[in-house]
Amino acid sequence: MTTNVQEIGLTRAEQIDEIERILLDHPELTTPEFLKELDQQIDQIERTGKGDWWGLTRARVLLGGYRDLELANALFRCRTRDLLPLGPDDLRRRVDAHPEFLTERADALLRHWASQERNAGKNQRAEQIELRRDLLREIAAEHILTLTGDATAQEHEFQRSGSIASLDQALAARRYLAYDPAAPFLSYEVRAASTQAISRLLQHRYRVAGLLQDIADAISEPENAAAALPEGHPVRQALLAELANALNLRFRELGDPQDIDRAIEVFDSLASLPELPGRDPEDRATRGCPRPEKRHLSQHIQQYAIPNAGAKHRCRRNRIHPRALTSCGDPLLL
Repeated sequence: MTTNVQEIGLTRAEQIDEIERILLDHPELTTPEFLKELDQQIDQIERTGKGDWWGLTRARVLLGGYRDLELANALFRCRTRDLLPLGPDDLRRRVDAHPEFLTERADALLRHWASQERNAGKNQRAEQIELRRDLLREIAAEHILTLTGDATAQEHEFQRSGSIASLDQALAARRYLAYDPAAPFLSYEVRAASTQAISRLLQHRYRVAGLLQDIADAISEPENAAAALPEGHPVRQALLAELANALNLRFRELGDPQDIDRAIEVFDSLASLPELPGRDPEDRATRGCPRPEKRHLSQHIQQYAIPNAGAKHRCRRNRIHPRALTSCGDPLLL
């Protein structure tokens, strides 16, 4: 191979500008001839078990992403796959540097890869991917609880002093958790639960500022979130109760009988259901998710750490063909 992707640093590249700089200096890397030669080298590593399989495959994914104008997507998939050989401490350090690993996007990738391995009969590899996903979810839960705690403190400050600035800060934090793709992700239920707090905070602000948009949003937020959850779900119940509260508030302020009729209808529908959560459901939902003990995670990850590809014991039948990795429209295959 005329250009060695390992020597020029493409197999280890971590930043888009770094990759683009390499490819500007070496335009031959994206030619069909070079990509074919790279594929052949990867095939040879598969046959012999000798060589840096993941390093070359990683370079191939990045080259395909650059060619298809999907470099950022390809790099994210590579970075997420880079997590698999890591132990708990290294994984936490990587998350500190790249909090995007706590997002829904990374969670979906890991879930997909684990499902692929399980469908291929490789249950041990699937388990190890799930262990790393569980640890990322554990870290995400820690971040979510910190953010919700800060938002609650700001809400309490508003209740104590009447500070609109504190109320706005609490509202911004809750909206971040509910809607921002960069927010830590644990589950759709936890994300939906944040809308109950959004509705309550908007009701507070409506009482103070009297903006009709606030009370309209206080109604639509829990209504839309509840519609996405199944009947009987505890978070859905809490959202519907908050919806009824907001309808009742608007009736008392504006006197529209349709609002009180809807509020009564919602409360009646909840009357026959199990007891509603007595606090914001995001805390209950967060604590209700499986969160393995750190010792358990550490023992299992270290015992069954997924080795770097290319080791002698990794044979062809134990991997999906690496050319599948070049498709940026689908999740990265291992």
